[in-house]
Amino acid sequence: MQPGLSRAIPMAVLGFVFGALAVILLRAAQGIEPVWSTGVGLALSAFTTAIFFVWGMGAFDPAMSAHGGEEHEEVAPAAPVAETPSRILFGSLWQIATFLLMVMVVLFGFATIPFGFTLITTADSTASVVQAGMYEVQIGSGTVIVSQLVVLFIFILVMFGSLAAVGAGLAAVMAGAQRGLQESKLEAAGMGVVSGGDVPADAAASRPAFLQFLINWVPAVILFGILYVIFYYVAIGLILPAPDLPGLNILFPSPASQLVVLSAINAAIFALVILRTNGVLQFVGRFARGLARLLRRVPDVLQ
Repeated sequence: MQPGLSRAIPMAVLGFVFGALAVILLRAAQGIEPVWSTGVGLALSAFTTAIFFVWGMGAFDPAMSAHGGEEHEEVAPAAPVAETPSRILFGSLWQIATFLLMVMVVLFGFATIPFGFTLITTADSTASVVQAGMYEVQIGSGTVIVSQLVVLFIFILVMFGSLAAVGAGLAAVMAGAQRGLQESKLEAAGMGVVSGGDVPADAAASRPAFLQFLINWVPAVILFGILYVIFYYVAIGLILPAPDLPGLNILFPSPASQLVVLSAINAAIFALVILRTNGVLQFVGRFARGLARLLRRVPDVLQ
C-alpha cells in the first residue's frame, strides 16, 4: 500500500489506541489506581497518533522527502514492487478501513447536530443508540471504566484483524494451489523445480538447527494462538457458547472443555492450511486418488 491518506487515517486511529493501551498497561504494572487517566492517556496518545499518522503519509520514506535543491542527495528510484495477493489484500483493507472511518465520522456529526437527525428512545446512556455510555469492566483484580465507543473501536479492530487472517489464508491456499499446478506442469515436462519457490535448496540446510526450528515453529505457534482466540470468542464461542456434541461429551463432559477442544482443533486445521498449503493439497490429492481407485474397484467386488 502506497503512502497517503488511505493509509494514514487508519494508522492514526491505531496510534491513538496504542497510546491509550500503553498508558493502561504501564499504570497497571505500577499498581496505580485507576489504571486509566484521561490526562495522561490523551498526552501520550497525541504523540503516538502523530507518529503513526506521519508514518502512514510516508514521512519516513526517503523518496517522499526529496526536494529540488542541489545539495539534496538523489535517491535511486525504487524497483517496481510486484502486486502479490497479500499486498492487494492489505491495500484493500486500508482503503476499506478509511472509508468506514469517514462514514462513522459523518454519521457522528449528524448525530451531534442539535435537534438534528436523532431519535431519543431512552435517557439511559448505556441503552441509548445515540449516546456512548460508560460501564465497568473487571480486568484481573482491578476494575476499569470503559466507554461503549472504545468497545466499538476494539470490535472494529478485531473484525478487520479476523478479516485479514481469513483473507490471507484464502490467498495462501489459492497461491499454493496455483504454484502446485505450475510445479506439476514443469515436472510433467521433465524440468526440475525447487520445492518452496525460488529459494535455493541448500539455503535451509545452511541455517543453524535452532534457527531453523524457530523459523518453522514460532510463526505456527503465533498463528495458532491468534486463530484460537478468534474461534474461542467469536467464530465458535458466539454460535455455540456451551457446546454439547454427541461423542465429544464422552471424553469432555464439560461444555467449557468442549469449547476449548473445538477451538483448538479448528485453529490447528486453519494454521496447517495457511502455513503448509502445498502439503495439505498433496495430502488431499493423494486421498482423492486413493478413494477414486477404491470406488473403481467396487463394481468388480460386487460382481
